[in-house]
Amino acid sequence: MDTSVAKHLSSSYGSMAEQVALIAQDENLGKRLAHGYPYLEAEVAYCARNEYCESAIDFIARRTRLAFLDVDAAAQALPRIIQILATELGWNGERLERERMDAEGFLQTFKTVKMLPS
Repeated sequence: MDTSVAKHLSSSYGSMAEQVALIAQDENLGKRLAHGYPYLEAEVAYCARNEYCESAIDFIARRTRLAFLDVDAAAQALPRIIQILATELGWNGERLERERMDAEGFLQTFKTVKMLPS
């Protein structure tokens, strides 16, 4: 495991970091969600199973803060986050689409608005 990922897991999950690492290893969820950030697919599964994470917005805004750090990286990670949450939480197609729309709308609120000259 990459040092930056190990440090991230340790600081974010404390004594439970090993559980996240085991999910990454045992369930083939060890890929990073976004290039340049230490967040792993396994974190999505862990948060759904153990921390009551029930929406994509919750994960990108509260669990990782990726939406605040890099809106484009959050948007790129979003399909995989939704896919993992859907598997963990048993979402149907309608819920998948609602999650996608809600999360994309949320990320749009981070786009800067150009001010017109007065």
